[in-house]
Amino acid sequence: MYLYQKLNYKYTHLKGDEDLGVMTNVWDSLETKPLICGFDTETDGLHPKTASPFLYSFGFDKYIFTFETNEKLINEIITISKKA
Repeated sequence: MYLYQKLNYKYTHLKGDEDLGVMTNVWDSLETKPLICGFDTETDGLHPKTASPFLYSFGFDKYIFTFETNEKLINEIITISKKA
């Protein structure tokens, strides 16, 4: 069992442009909006200047989303974060 399952979090891997709006729809459906959001990246190395991110994770409330590099999804995260 993964930790997100034990904690009863809802995990979704977004596949790309076809999943645009999924995070926003979940955010908009929440009755009480969270005050904070979490964001993390996985990179192909440890060097801060040469490593490139390849996987992003974003979460709020009991929802976790992951996706590979996609500028439109990153912009969606920025828009949601401004609402928090």
